[in-house]
Amino acid sequence: MLAKAAGLTAQARAVVDQVCVADGGMSHELLAAAVPLPEKRLLASARRAVASGLLIPAADGYAFSHALTRQVLYARLLPGERRRLHHRLAEALAARPDSDPWLLAHHWHLAGSPDRAGPAAVLAARQAVAERAYPEAVRSYALAIELAAWLPDAGPALLEEAARAAGWAGDPDRAAGWIIDALAQCGDAPPADRARLLERLGRYRFDARDLDAAVDATERAVAILADCPPSALRARVLAALATGRMLLGDFGSALPVAEQAVAEAQRAGAVAEHGHGLATLGIVLAHRGEFDAGIAALQTSFSLACRTGNVEDVIRAAADHMYLLCTAGRFTEALDVAKEGRAVAESLDAPPALTSTLDHNIAAVLAATGRWAEADQLLAELLGESSAKAAHYLELRQLELAVGRGDSQRAADLAAALAKAPSDPGLVGSLRACLAEQALYAGNLGAAAGEVLDGLATLAGTGRAEEEIRLLAAGARVAADIAALPAADRPGHLPETWEQVALTFPERARGITDADGHGQPAVAAFGALAAAEHAREHGTDDPGTWRAVVDAWRVAGAAGLASGSGRLGLAPSEEGNAVAYVFLRIGTDPTAWVLENADLDTVAAQLSQATGPVVLPIIGPLQGDLVGVPVGRRHHLGAEAVAHSHLAPEARP
Repeated sequence: MLAKAAGLTAQARAVVDQVCVADGGMSHELLAAAVPLPEKRLLASARRAVASGLLIPAADGYAFSHALTRQVLYARLLPGERRRLHHRLAEALAARPDSDPWLLAHHWHLAGSPDRAGPAAVLAARQAVAERAYPEAVRSYALAIELAAWLPDAGPALLEEAARAAGWAGDPDRAAGWIIDALAQCGDAPPADRARLLERLGRYRFDARDLDAAVDATERAVAILADCPPSALRARVLAALATGRMLLGDFGSALPVAEQAVAEAQRAGAVAEHGHGLATLGIVLAHRGEFDAGIAALQTSFSLACRTGNVEDVIRAAADHMYLLCTAGRFTEALDVAKEGRAVAESLDAPPALTSTLDHNIAAVLAATGRWAEADQLLAELLGESSAKAAHYLELRQLELAVGRGDSQRAADLAAALAKAPSDPGLVGSLRACLAEQALYAGNLGAAAGEVLDGLATLAGTGRAEEEIRLLAAGARVAADIAALPAADRPGHLPETWEQVALTFPERARGITDADGHGQPAVAAFGALAAAEHAREHGTDDPGTWRAVVDAWRVAGAAGLASGSGRLGLAPSEEGNAVAYVFLRIGTDPTAWVLENADLDTVAAQLSQATGPVVLPIIGPLQGDLVGVPVGRRHHLGAEAVAHSHLAPEARP
């Protein structure tokens, strides 16, 4: 390769070098504009470069025969040569009215011309947003922010604009970071500007599943506006605060704030904020036992959101309405509500990062009601429109579905594919927990112990509380199952470090629960499960121990953790299996319940044919018997807590 390049004439090498900085090839017309050669000499030089095997004809221009060849030759260019070549290409692109602004920004930046790269980056970002290409918009905004010193209009407004794109791209952490930077640059900005930024920070913190930080930011916004008259902004931050408190399970303090948000929105004539307040008020009223009033509030919220065309409000109202219907066992209505909300959101050009809330809850209901093939198909469709990182988490949901269905071969294939994903502690931790739970239900305690230890090792030092405590709960169950066996029957193939590490599980679980359980109800629920398993290991558990676990899962469901962050709210494994398993510990007869309008023969067939745990939500008393269901399978028929715990309301701040 290098010998071929060294053997070229100077003019042929100039052609190769210019194509080298284009990354993906370039047209002959663009090459002619960038390389200062007469047309006849340019053609001869291009022919020599192609004859050498370094370049190949591609469409209406030239490209490298192998990407690695381009990378090696680019790396051998001197810094000054690279800047000159990028500058020539940028000038050629700038002379063309249809040039991609991102390519312009990129090449001006590499040419050492930040004064020209910055404006091009802003133009590229806004064009990408207009085309709903949100990840590309985030890339361009990041460059524009890096070059802010060369932008006359840079400042909090640009950062807020970039944060909005990052939120739509499904990157709430980056969005929150940009809002924090905007707040730092606010200086003596009016209170309304700072309050608006704090409300957005709360939203992005919620999307990142940091509820405590979300509520803290929103409370700061409310405090800034405390002495201001009623306005749309005040109503918005009050509605967000009510939502945050509801998500933390503090329904008592959420109610008056939600009522105040609705009242102030009405006084200010703020239709969108009125709908936002009603969405949260509906959930709170239903939680207080006023179910019909809650449903009515959510129906009005959806109508108001459709009137204003605010896609966030549309999705919030539809997802919350869907959630309440599911808690009442009205799954068919819930699916209709979700589909209507999805259709309206699509008509408003909603980004996938927002509509995924409804999509995931739809998949959750399909899975919970035994329509597994439809759930799997929906997840497959979502994979096609997701970023690479989001796709891996959707594959994890597919794995949990396969585990719940007892499809061991598909579970193995998905696990093998996920093992090749880029390193991500959150993904690996959840993967190991899922595989540990699969091994537990198969009775393979040695494999379950190994998955727990591998997952905990991956999560060490990452601070990922929910993934870690889920593994600790699974590990506590392994320890309890081992303790329940006669000494002669205990597995002899446990990992060498198992006994030593297992001794630390109770204290570690308590520490995580104490530190993060209040802000993350799912952490509290897994913590309760770990504590109950520890009690079982030592023979001190009773039905009350396990009822406390069910209560913790109910709170976790009401808090709305799941779909907004990419989790599948009613996955047949994870929390669903945890709750069904808990009802066996309580002593409740799980055959006393069945799905709304379920055909008993169908349910019996599903349970008898399954080779893994099957979790179905309960709705009402069973008017018959599950004939043909093996006794060993019956305890997997779900319980009331599943229907009331794991389908999440959207309820975004």
